[in-house]
Amino acid sequence: MTLCKGMMVACDHFRDGPEEVKRKTMEAKKMLDLWKSSYLEVRATIEASGRDSRWEFDRKRLFDRTDHMSLICQDLCSMAQVSRESEQMGPGEQGTRAL
Repeated sequence: MTLCKGMMVACDHFRDGPEEVKRKTMEAKKMLDLWKSSYLEVRATIEASGRDSRWEFDRKRLFDRTDHMSLICQDLCSMAQVSRESEQMGPGEQGTRAL
């Protein structure tokens, strides 16, 4: 997916409202993180059994993109949280929020 198309998809999600964006991005982050933890668990189980030779693949190739996408999901979730909080503020409070 190109960066431009990815940004358009992210913007489309923000139309659903901040709570739905938080739910979707946290679900995506959880799935991406689960891929890595599942791989490491299976690898540890295989190695501990001693039945097969060392089970190792290039971690950079396996996890670089999914780790990056997980961080982006976390950032989108944080953005949704800020958006939700700003919606809950009164009109006079929005300009005074400290970052």
